[in-house]
Amino acid sequence: MYLNRLKEPIQKISFKLFFLYGTVFVLSAILLFFGSYILLLSSLKEQDHNEIKAEAKEFLELFQQGGVDLVQSRLAMGKKFETPERYFLRLADRENKTVLLRLPYQWASFYIKELEIWYPSEEAWKKLKAEDGTTYLEVYTLSAANGYWIQVGKTSEQRDKILKRFQEISSLILISLLLLGTVSGAILSRRALKPVRELISIIKALDIKNLRERVPEPSSKDEIRELVILFNQLLDRISRLVFAMRRSFDSVAHDLRTPIARMRGTAEMALLGDGTPETLREALSDCVEESDKVLRLLNAIMDITEAEAGALRLKKEPLDLKDLLTPLVELYYPVAEEKGVSVVLEVPQGLGILGDQVRLSQAMANLLDNAVKYTKEKSLVKITGLKRGESVEVIFEDEGPGLDKEEAERIWEWFYRSEGAKGKRGFGIGLAIVKAIVEAHEGRIRVDVGKGTGARFVVELPSIQNQAPSNSPIYN
Repeated sequence: MYLNRLKEPIQKISFKLFFLYGTVFVLSAILLFFGSYILLLSSLKEQDHNEIKAEAKEFLELFQQGGVDLVQSRLAMGKKFETPERYFLRLADRENKTVLLRLPYQWASFYIKELEIWYPSEEAWKKLKAEDGTTYLEVYTLSAANGYWIQVGKTSEQRDKILKRFQEISSLILISLLLLGTVSGAILSRRALKPVRELISIIKALDIKNLRERVPEPSSKDEIRELVILFNQLLDRISRLVFAMRRSFDSVAHDLRTPIARMRGTAEMALLGDGTPETLREALSDCVEESDKVLRLLNAIMDITEAEAGALRLKKEPLDLKDLLTPLVELYYPVAEEKGVSVVLEVPQGLGILGDQVRLSQAMANLLDNAVKYTKEKSLVKITGLKRGESVEVIFEDEGPGLDKEEAERIWEWFYRSEGAKGKRGFGIGLAIVKAIVEAHEGRIRVDVGKGTGARFVVELPSIQNQAPSNSPIYN
Protein backbone atom coordinates (compact mmCIF):
# COMPACT_ATOMS: atom_id res chain seq x y z
CA MET A 1 0.00 0.00 0.00
CA TYR A 2 2.78 2.40 0.94
CA LEU A 3 4.73 1.56 -2.22
CA ASN A 4 1.65 2.17 -4.37
CA ARG A 5 1.19 5.58 -2.78
CA LEU A 6 4.85 6.34 -3.39
CA LYS A 7 4.67 5.26 -7.03
CA GLU A 8 1.68 7.49 -7.80
CA PRO A 9 3.47 10.87 -7.59
CA ILE A 10 6.64 9.44 -9.14
CA GLN A 11 4.72 8.36 -12.25
CA LYS A 12 3.32 11.84 -12.86
CA ILE A 13 4.72 13.92 -15.71
CA SER A 14 5.34 16.86 -13.37
CA PHE A 15 7.69 14.76 -11.22
CA LYS A 16 9.44 13.35 -14.30
CA LEU A 17 9.96 16.85 -15.70
CA PHE A 18 11.16 18.08 -12.33
CA PHE A 19 13.56 15.14 -11.96
CA LEU A 20 14.86 15.54 -15.52
CA TYR A 21 15.35 19.28 -15.14
CA GLY A 22 17.03 18.86 -11.75
CA THR A 23 19.31 16.09 -13.02
CA VAL A 24 20.40 18.09 -16.06
CA PHE A 25 20.91 21.19 -13.91
CA VAL A 26 23.00 19.37 -11.28
CA LEU A 27 25.06 17.44 -13.83
CA SER A 28 25.77 20.68 -15.68
CA ALA A 29 26.88 22.32 -12.44
CA ILE A 30 29.11 19.35 -11.56
CA LEU A 31 30.68 19.34 -15.03
CA LEU A 32 31.25 23.08 -14.74
CA PHE A 33 32.89 22.58 -11.33
CA PHE A 34 35.22 19.83 -12.54
CA GLY A 35 36.06 21.77 -15.67
CA SER A 36 36.92 24.86 -13.62
CA TYR A 37 38.90 22.75 -11.14
CA ILE A 38 40.99 21.12 -13.89
CA LEU A 39 41.55 24.47 -15.57
CA LEU A 40 42.62 26.08 -12.28
CA LEU A 41 44.90 23.14 -11.42
CA SER A 42 46.53 23.28 -14.83
CA SER A 43 46.98 27.05 -14.60
CA LEU A 44 48.54 26.92 -11.10
CA LYS A 45 50.80 24.03 -12.06
CA GLU A 46 52.00 25.86 -15.16
CA GLN A 47 52.64 28.99 -13.09
CA ASP A 48 54.69 27.03 -10.51
CA HIS A 49 56.72 25.32 -13.23
CA ASN A 50 57.50 28.62 -14.90
CA GLU A 51 58.67 30.11 -11.57
CA ILE A 52 60.82 27.05 -10.81
CA LYS A 53 62.39 27.16 -14.28
CA ALA A 54 63.11 30.86 -13.89
CA GLU A 55 64.87 30.27 -10.56
CA ALA A 56 66.83 27.35 -11.98
CA LYS A 57 68.07 29.45 -14.89
CA GLU A 58 69.07 32.25 -12.51
CA PHE A 59 71.14 29.84 -10.41
CA LEU A 60 72.62 28.39 -13.60
CA GLU A 61 73.84 31.84 -14.63
CA LEU A 62 75.38 32.37 -11.18
CA PHE A 63 77.11 28.99 -11.38
CA GLN A 64 78.48 29.72 -14.83
CA GLN A 65 79.79 33.10 -13.65
CA GLY A 66 81.51 32.10 -10.40
CA GLY A 67 80.99 28.44 -9.79
CA VAL A 68 79.89 26.93 -6.48
CA ASP A 69 81.46 29.72 -4.41
CA LEU A 70 79.35 32.44 -6.04
CA VAL A 71 76.18 30.48 -5.59
CA GLN A 72 77.02 29.77 -1.95
CA SER A 73 77.87 33.40 -1.24
CA ARG A 74 74.63 34.57 -2.72
CA LEU A 75 72.73 32.09 -0.55
CA ALA A 76 74.65 33.26 2.50
CA MET A 77 73.79 36.88 1.82
CA GLY A 78 70.12 35.97 2.11
CA LYS A 79 69.00 38.71 -0.21
CA LYS A 80 66.63 36.76 -2.30
CA PHE A 81 66.09 33.28 -0.85
CA GLU A 82 65.39 33.92 2.83
CA THR A 83 61.63 33.45 2.94
CA PRO A 84 60.59 29.95 3.99
CA GLU A 85 58.08 29.48 1.23
CA ARG A 86 60.54 30.10 -1.57
CA TYR A 87 62.54 27.37 -3.32
CA PHE A 88 64.54 24.23 -2.66
CA LEU A 89 68.09 24.24 -4.13
CA ARG A 90 70.57 21.40 -4.66
CA LEU A 91 73.88 21.50 -6.49
CA ALA A 92 75.33 18.08 -7.41
CA ASP A 93 78.57 17.07 -9.05
CA ARG A 94 79.09 14.67 -11.92
CA GLU A 95 78.77 11.68 -9.56
CA ASN A 96 75.43 13.05 -8.33
CA LYS A 97 76.80 13.79 -4.86
CA THR A 98 75.37 16.83 -3.09
CA VAL A 99 77.75 19.79 -3.17
CA LEU A 100 75.35 22.48 -2.02
CA LEU A 101 71.88 22.16 -0.49
CA ARG A 102 69.29 24.63 0.64
CA LEU A 103 66.29 22.95 2.27
CA PRO A 104 63.91 25.10 4.36
CA TYR A 105 63.24 23.51 7.72
CA GLN A 106 59.49 23.12 7.03
CA TRP A 107 60.35 20.86 4.07
CA ALA A 108 62.44 18.43 6.12
CA SER A 109 59.82 15.70 5.75
CA PHE A 110 60.73 15.19 2.09
CA TYR A 111 63.13 12.33 1.36
CA ILE A 112 65.92 14.25 -0.35
CA LYS A 113 68.28 11.24 -0.53
CA GLU A 114 66.12 9.96 -3.38
CA LEU A 115 67.67 12.61 -5.61
CA GLU A 116 71.16 11.11 -5.13
CA ILE A 117 70.12 7.81 -6.67
CA TRP A 118 68.27 9.45 -9.55
CA TYR A 119 70.29 10.23 -12.67
CA PRO A 120 68.21 12.62 -14.81
CA SER A 121 68.56 13.59 -18.43
CA GLU A 122 69.57 17.07 -19.52
CA GLU A 123 66.27 18.58 -18.31
CA ALA A 124 63.82 16.61 -16.16
CA TRP A 125 61.17 16.83 -13.45
CA LYS A 126 60.98 14.76 -10.28
CA LYS A 127 58.28 14.59 -7.59
CA LEU A 128 59.18 13.87 -3.97
CA LYS A 129 56.35 12.99 -1.60
CA ALA A 130 56.26 14.13 2.01
CA GLU A 131 56.09 11.59 4.80
CA ASP A 132 52.43 12.39 5.47
CA GLY A 133 51.65 11.97 1.75
CA THR A 134 49.57 15.15 1.61
CA THR A 135 52.01 17.34 -0.35
CA TYR A 136 54.94 16.81 -2.67
CA LEU A 137 58.04 18.63 -3.81
CA GLU A 138 58.45 19.25 -7.54
CA VAL A 139 62.12 19.36 -8.53
CA TYR A 140 63.42 20.66 -11.86
CA THR A 141 66.91 19.59 -12.99
CA LEU A 142 69.27 21.49 -15.31
CA SER A 143 72.71 20.34 -16.45
CA ALA A 144 75.59 22.77 -15.81
CA ALA A 145 79.25 22.94 -16.82
CA ASN A 146 81.75 20.27 -15.81
CA GLY A 147 79.02 17.65 -15.33
CA TYR A 148 77.32 19.49 -12.47
CA TRP A 149 73.55 19.47 -11.90
CA ILE A 150 71.37 22.27 -10.60
CA GLN A 151 68.06 21.17 -9.06
CA VAL A 152 65.41 23.71 -8.00
CA GLY A 153 62.11 22.76 -6.47
CA LYS A 154 58.96 24.06 -4.85
CA THR A 155 56.26 22.33 -2.82
CA SER A 156 52.63 22.05 -3.87
CA GLU A 157 51.49 23.33 -0.49
CA GLN A 158 50.41 26.77 -1.68
CA ARG A 159 48.72 25.30 -4.73
CA ASP A 160 46.90 22.75 -2.58
CA LYS A 161 45.62 25.51 -0.30
CA ILE A 162 44.21 27.42 -3.27
CA LEU A 163 42.61 24.27 -4.68
CA LYS A 164 41.16 23.34 -1.30
CA ARG A 165 39.69 26.80 -0.92
CA PHE A 166 38.28 26.51 -4.44
CA GLN A 167 36.70 23.16 -3.51
CA GLU A 168 35.08 24.65 -0.41
CA ILE A 169 33.67 27.61 -2.30
CA SER A 170 32.57 25.41 -5.20
CA SER A 171 30.85 23.00 -2.81
CA LEU A 172 28.86 25.86 -1.29
CA ILE A 173 27.99 27.13 -4.76
CA LEU A 174 27.08 23.59 -5.88
CA ILE A 175 24.76 23.11 -2.90
CA SER A 176 23.17 26.50 -3.58
CA LEU A 177 22.74 25.60 -7.24
CA LEU A 178 21.25 22.26 -6.24
CA LEU A 179 18.66 24.00 -4.05
CA LEU A 180 18.05 26.61 -6.74
CA GLY A 181 17.69 23.88 -9.38
CA THR A 182 15.25 21.96 -7.18
CA VAL A 183 13.07 25.00 -6.53
CA SER A 184 13.24 26.35 -10.09
CA GLY A 185 12.63 22.86 -11.50
CA ALA A 186 9.52 22.47 -9.39
CA ILE A 187 8.28 25.94 -10.37
CA LEU A 188 9.00 25.50 -14.09
CA SER A 189 7.45 22.02 -14.26
CA ARG A 190 4.40 23.31 -12.43
CA ARG A 191 4.06 26.31 -14.74
CA ALA A 192 4.67 24.24 -17.85
CA LEU A 193 1.94 21.76 -16.90
CA LYS A 194 -0.55 24.34 -15.63
CA PRO A 195 -2.67 24.13 -18.84
CA VAL A 196 -2.64 20.33 -18.55
CA ARG A 197 -3.92 20.52 -14.96
CA GLU A 198 -6.62 22.95 -16.04
CA LEU A 199 -7.45 20.54 -18.84
CA ILE A 200 -7.75 17.68 -16.34
CA SER A 201 -9.91 19.72 -13.95
CA ILE A 202 -12.27 20.75 -16.75
CA ILE A 203 -12.50 17.17 -18.01
CA LYS A 204 -13.36 16.02 -14.48
CA ALA A 205 -15.97 18.76 -14.18
CA LEU A 206 -17.55 18.08 -17.57
CA ASP A 207 -21.19 17.22 -17.45
CA ILE A 208 -23.55 16.41 -20.28
CA LYS A 209 -25.83 19.18 -19.01
CA ASN A 210 -23.08 21.81 -19.12
CA LEU A 211 -20.52 21.77 -21.92
CA ARG A 212 -19.73 25.48 -21.88
CA GLU A 213 -16.46 25.28 -19.95
CA ARG A 214 -13.30 25.79 -22.00
CA VAL A 215 -9.60 25.58 -21.11
CA PRO A 216 -7.87 29.01 -21.18
CA GLU A 217 -5.31 29.10 -23.96
CA PRO A 218 -1.71 29.64 -22.73
CA SER A 219 0.24 32.52 -24.23
CA SER A 220 3.18 30.31 -25.21
CA LYS A 221 3.37 29.00 -28.78
CA ASP A 222 4.14 25.40 -27.88
CA GLU A 223 2.60 21.92 -28.04
CA ILE A 224 0.60 22.50 -24.84
CA ARG A 225 -1.21 25.42 -26.47
CA GLU A 226 -1.90 23.31 -29.55
CA LEU A 227 -3.29 20.53 -27.32
CA VAL A 228 -5.56 23.02 -25.51
CA ILE A 229 -6.83 24.44 -28.82
CA LEU A 230 -7.57 20.95 -30.18
CA PHE A 231 -9.34 19.99 -26.95
CA ASN A 232 -11.49 23.14 -27.03
CA GLN A 233 -12.35 22.42 -30.66
CA LEU A 234 -13.29 18.89 -29.65
CA LEU A 235 -15.54 20.29 -26.91
CA ASP A 236 -17.16 22.64 -29.43
CA ARG A 237 -17.91 19.72 -31.72
CA ILE A 238 -19.25 17.60 -28.86
CA SER A 239 -21.43 20.52 -27.76
CA ARG A 240 -22.86 20.84 -31.26
CA LEU A 241 -23.51 17.11 -31.42
CA VAL A 242 -25.22 17.05 -28.03
CA PHE A 243 -27.25 20.14 -28.88
CA ALA A 244 -28.27 18.63 -32.21
CA MET A 245 -29.24 15.37 -30.50
CA ARG A 246 -31.33 17.19 -27.89
CA ARG A 247 -33.04 19.27 -30.53
CA SER A 248 -33.61 16.17 -32.66
CA PHE A 249 -35.21 14.32 -29.77
CA ASP A 250 -37.37 17.31 -28.84
CA SER A 251 -38.39 17.83 -32.44
CA VAL A 252 -39.16 14.18 -33.01
CA ALA A 253 -41.24 14.01 -29.84
CA HIS A 254 -43.10 17.17 -30.84
CA ASP A 255 -43.75 16.46 -34.49
CA LEU A 256 -44.35 12.73 -34.37
CA ARG A 257 -47.18 13.11 -31.91
CA THR A 258 -49.73 14.29 -34.49
CA PRO A 259 -49.14 11.72 -37.29
CA ILE A 260 -48.85 8.87 -34.79
CA ALA A 261 -52.05 9.99 -33.09
CA ARG A 262 -53.77 10.05 -36.49
CA MET A 263 -52.51 6.57 -37.29
CA ARG A 264 -53.77 5.33 -33.95
CA GLY A 265 -57.14 7.03 -34.42
CA THR A 266 -57.52 5.58 -37.91
CA ALA A 267 -56.65 2.10 -36.66
CA GLU A 268 -59.13 2.37 -33.77
CA MET A 269 -61.90 3.55 -36.07
CA ALA A 270 -61.20 0.62 -38.39
CA LEU A 271 -61.37 -1.80 -35.46
CA LEU A 272 -64.64 -0.31 -34.21
CA GLY A 273 -66.19 -0.12 -37.70
CA ASP A 274 -68.14 -2.70 -39.65
CA GLY A 275 -64.94 -4.39 -40.86
CA THR A 276 -65.77 -4.30 -44.57
CA PRO A 277 -62.81 -4.58 -46.96
CA GLU A 278 -63.37 -1.05 -48.25
CA THR A 279 -63.23 0.41 -44.74
CA LEU A 280 -60.11 -1.52 -43.81
CA ARG A 281 -58.40 -0.66 -47.11
CA GLU A 282 -59.14 3.04 -46.56
CA ALA A 283 -57.78 2.83 -42.99
CA LEU A 284 -54.61 1.12 -44.18
CA SER A 285 -54.17 3.71 -46.91
CA ASP A 286 -54.43 6.51 -44.34
CA CYS A 287 -51.91 4.74 -42.08
CA VAL A 288 -49.45 4.36 -44.97
CA GLU A 289 -49.82 8.06 -45.79
CA GLU A 290 -49.17 9.08 -42.20
CA SER A 291 -46.24 6.68 -41.90
CA ASP A 292 -44.72 8.24 -45.05
CA LYS A 293 -44.97 11.64 -43.36
CA VAL A 294 -43.24 10.26 -40.27
CA LEU A 295 -40.50 8.71 -42.41
CA ARG A 296 -39.93 11.94 -44.34
CA LEU A 297 -39.77 13.88 -41.11
CA LEU A 298 -37.28 11.47 -39.57
CA ASN A 299 -35.08 11.53 -42.67
CA ALA A 300 -35.15 15.31 -42.77
CA ILE A 301 -34.23 15.58 -39.08
CA MET A 302 -31.38 13.11 -39.53
CA ASP A 303 -30.07 15.06 -42.54
CA ILE A 304 -30.05 18.34 -40.63
CA THR A 305 -28.48 16.76 -37.55
CA GLU A 306 -25.69 15.12 -39.55
CA ALA A 307 -24.99 18.28 -41.56
CA GLU A 308 -24.89 20.59 -38.54
CA ALA A 309 -22.66 18.16 -36.65
CA GLY A 310 -20.26 17.89 -39.60
CA ALA A 311 -21.04 14.19 -40.07
CA LEU A 312 -22.98 14.42 -43.34
CA ARG A 313 -21.31 12.17 -45.93
CA LEU A 314 -21.07 13.87 -49.30
CA LYS A 315 -20.15 12.33 -52.64
CA LYS A 316 -18.60 15.38 -54.25
CA GLU A 317 -18.08 15.58 -57.99
CA PRO A 318 -17.81 18.37 -60.59
CA LEU A 319 -21.30 19.62 -61.51
CA ASP A 320 -22.64 22.11 -64.03
CA LEU A 321 -25.15 24.40 -62.32
CA LYS A 322 -27.52 24.56 -65.30
CA ASP A 323 -27.54 20.78 -65.67
CA LEU A 324 -28.33 20.53 -61.95
CA LEU A 325 -31.27 22.99 -62.00
CA THR A 326 -32.93 22.14 -65.32
CA PRO A 327 -34.46 18.80 -64.15
CA LEU A 328 -35.80 20.52 -61.02
CA VAL A 329 -37.52 23.22 -63.06
CA GLU A 330 -39.06 20.55 -65.28
CA LEU A 331 -40.19 18.63 -62.20
CA TYR A 332 -42.02 21.64 -60.71
CA TYR A 333 -43.43 22.83 -64.01
CA PRO A 334 -46.84 21.11 -63.55
CA VAL A 335 -47.24 22.49 -60.02
CA ALA A 336 -46.30 26.00 -61.13
CA GLU A 337 -48.54 25.81 -64.22
CA GLU A 338 -51.50 24.80 -62.06
CA LYS A 339 -51.02 28.00 -60.07
CA GLY A 340 -50.33 30.12 -63.14
CA VAL A 341 -46.74 30.71 -62.12
CA SER A 342 -43.97 31.04 -64.69
CA VAL A 343 -40.58 29.63 -63.69
CA VAL A 344 -37.70 31.31 -65.51
CA LEU A 345 -34.20 29.77 -65.42
CA GLU A 346 -31.41 32.20 -66.32
CA VAL A 347 -28.24 30.18 -65.76
CA PRO A 348 -25.46 30.11 -68.37
CA GLN A 349 -23.81 26.87 -69.29
CA GLY A 350 -20.37 26.26 -67.75
CA LEU A 351 -20.83 27.44 -64.17
CA GLY A 352 -18.97 24.66 -62.39
CA ILE A 353 -19.35 23.67 -58.74
CA LEU A 354 -18.04 20.74 -56.70
CA GLY A 355 -20.75 19.00 -54.73
CA ASP A 356 -23.02 16.09 -53.99
CA GLN A 357 -25.63 16.03 -56.76
CA VAL A 358 -28.31 14.39 -54.60
CA ARG A 359 -27.87 16.75 -51.66
CA LEU A 360 -27.59 19.91 -53.74
CA SER A 361 -30.66 18.88 -55.74
CA GLN A 362 -32.49 18.41 -52.44
CA ALA A 363 -31.49 21.91 -51.26
CA MET A 364 -32.33 23.61 -54.59
CA ALA A 365 -35.65 21.73 -54.79
CA ASN A 366 -36.63 23.01 -51.33
CA LEU A 367 -35.90 26.60 -52.36
CA LEU A 368 -37.83 26.20 -55.62
CA ASP A 369 -40.70 24.52 -53.79
CA ASN A 370 -40.92 27.42 -51.32
CA ALA A 371 -40.80 29.99 -54.15
CA VAL A 372 -43.64 28.31 -56.06
CA LYS A 373 -45.62 27.72 -52.88
CA TYR A 374 -45.48 31.30 -51.50
CA THR A 375 -45.50 33.40 -54.68
CA LYS A 376 -48.76 34.96 -55.85
CA GLU A 377 -50.90 33.30 -58.45
CA LYS A 378 -50.08 34.20 -62.04
CA SER A 379 -46.71 35.60 -61.02
CA LEU A 380 -43.06 34.92 -61.75
CA VAL A 381 -40.40 32.78 -60.08
CA LYS A 382 -36.92 33.53 -61.33
CA ILE A 383 -33.76 31.46 -60.84
CA THR A 384 -30.51 33.20 -61.73
CA GLY A 385 -26.98 31.82 -61.77
CA LEU A 386 -23.84 33.92 -62.06
CA LYS A 387 -20.13 33.94 -61.28
CA ARG A 388 -19.00 36.36 -58.59
CA GLY A 389 -15.31 36.27 -57.70
CA GLU A 390 -14.37 32.78 -56.55
CA SER A 391 -18.00 31.81 -55.95
CA VAL A 392 -21.06 30.83 -57.94
CA GLU A 393 -24.32 32.49 -56.85
CA VAL A 394 -27.75 30.94 -57.30
CA ILE A 395 -30.60 33.41 -56.72
CA PHE A 396 -34.25 32.37 -56.16
CA GLU A 397 -36.76 35.26 -56.47
CA ASP A 398 -40.53 35.15 -56.11
CA GLU A 399 -43.37 37.66 -55.91
CA GLY A 400 -44.80 36.51 -52.61
CA PRO A 401 -45.39 38.38 -49.33
CA GLY A 402 -41.68 38.58 -48.51
CA LEU A 403 -40.12 38.53 -45.06
CA ASP A 404 -39.55 41.15 -42.38
CA LYS A 405 -36.32 41.37 -40.36
CA GLU A 406 -37.48 39.17 -37.47
CA GLU A 407 -38.78 36.46 -39.79
CA ALA A 408 -35.60 36.56 -41.87
CA GLU A 409 -33.57 35.81 -38.74
CA ARG A 410 -35.76 32.92 -37.60
CA ILE A 411 -36.59 31.10 -40.83
CA TRP A 412 -33.46 28.92 -40.43
CA GLU A 413 -34.70 27.55 -37.12
CA TRP A 414 -36.16 24.09 -36.91
CA PHE A 415 -39.97 23.96 -37.25
CA TYR A 416 -40.31 27.73 -37.45
CA ARG A 417 -43.19 28.88 -39.66
CA SER A 418 -43.75 32.52 -40.51
CA GLU A 419 -47.16 34.14 -40.60
CA GLY A 420 -47.41 33.66 -44.34
CA ALA A 421 -46.51 29.96 -44.03
CA LYS A 422 -49.23 29.01 -41.61
CA GLY A 423 -51.84 26.88 -43.26
CA LYS A 424 -49.40 25.73 -45.93
CA ARG A 425 -48.18 22.15 -46.19
CA GLY A 426 -44.80 21.26 -44.70
CA PHE A 427 -43.01 20.66 -41.40
CA GLY A 428 -41.12 23.95 -41.18
CA ILE A 429 -37.66 22.40 -41.54
CA GLY A 430 -37.07 22.83 -45.28
CA LEU A 431 -34.88 25.93 -44.97
CA ALA A 432 -32.97 24.36 -42.07
CA ILE A 433 -32.12 21.47 -44.39
CA VAL A 434 -31.08 23.88 -47.14
CA LYS A 435 -28.79 25.85 -44.83
CA ALA A 436 -27.20 22.69 -43.41
CA ILE A 437 -26.50 21.23 -46.87
CA VAL A 438 -25.09 24.50 -48.26
CA GLU A 439 -22.78 24.97 -45.28
CA ALA A 440 -21.68 21.32 -45.57
CA HIS A 441 -20.49 22.29 -49.08
CA GLU A 442 -18.50 25.20 -47.58
CA GLY A 443 -21.04 27.65 -48.95
CA ARG A 444 -23.36 30.33 -47.54
CA ILE A 445 -27.02 31.26 -47.88
CA ARG A 446 -28.82 34.48 -47.09
CA VAL A 447 -32.20 36.07 -47.62
CA ASP A 448 -32.91 39.71 -48.48
CA VAL A 449 -35.39 41.45 -46.19
CA GLY A 450 -38.36 43.26 -47.68
CA LYS A 451 -41.98 42.88 -46.62
CA GLY A 452 -44.34 42.85 -49.61
CA THR A 453 -41.54 42.76 -52.17
CA GLY A 454 -41.19 39.01 -52.47
CA ALA A 455 -38.47 36.73 -51.12
CA ARG A 456 -34.96 36.65 -52.53
CA PHE A 457 -32.68 33.78 -51.45
CA VAL A 458 -29.00 33.85 -52.47
CA VAL A 459 -26.88 30.69 -52.32
CA GLU A 460 -23.09 31.03 -52.62
CA LEU A 461 -21.04 27.95 -53.50
CA PRO A 462 -17.29 27.65 -54.24
CA SER A 463 -16.58 27.74 -57.97
CA ILE A 464 -14.45 25.18 -59.80
CA GLN A 465 -14.71 26.77 -63.23
CA ASN A 466 -10.95 27.26 -63.36
CA GLN A 467 -10.19 23.75 -62.12
CA ALA A 468 -9.73 20.67 -64.26
CA PRO A 469 -12.78 18.42 -63.96
CA SER A 470 -12.29 15.04 -62.37
CA ASN A 471 -14.19 11.85 -63.06
CA SER A 472 -13.51 10.50 -59.55
CA PRO A 473 -15.99 11.44 -56.82
CA ILE A 474 -14.69 12.91 -53.57
CA TYR A 475 -16.14 11.66 -50.28
CA ASN A 476 -16.11 13.69 -47.09
